[in-house]
Amino acid sequence: MYCERCMRLYEGGGCPECGRPGRPVREEDYCLAAELGSVLSDMYADILRQEHIPVLTRLDLGAGISAIVGPQADVTRFYVPLPRLEEAQALARELFGNDRTDPEGEQEP
Repeated sequence: MYCERCMRLYEGGGCPECGRPGRPVREEDYCLAAELGSVLSDMYADILRQEHIPVLTRLDLGAGISAIVGPQADVTRFYVPLPRLEEAQALARELFGNDRTDPEGEQEP
C-alpha cells in the first residue's frame, strides 16, 4: 500500500507513520528512499543527481526548529519515483553501510 500523505510504502493496515489508510501504489508515485542526517544528506543528493534520479526532499524538523537546535539535528527525507526506488535505496546502502532506507519497516511493493 501507499500513503499519499507520507509518501511511504507499507503492507497491511494503516500507514506506519500517520495511521491513515492507503491505496495501491502507482508507477508515478514518489516513495521514501532514505532518511539521512544533515552531514550525509548533501552527499546523497549529489549522487542521486549524478545518477539522474529525480528526487524530492523534506526536512524532518523544518527550517525554524533547525535554526534553534542546529542543522546537525535535522533529518532529510528523500523521495524518488517508484521505478527508481530500488536503485536509490541500493545507493544509500552502498554509501552508508547501514539500513537508512527502511526507517520504520516499510515494505517494497
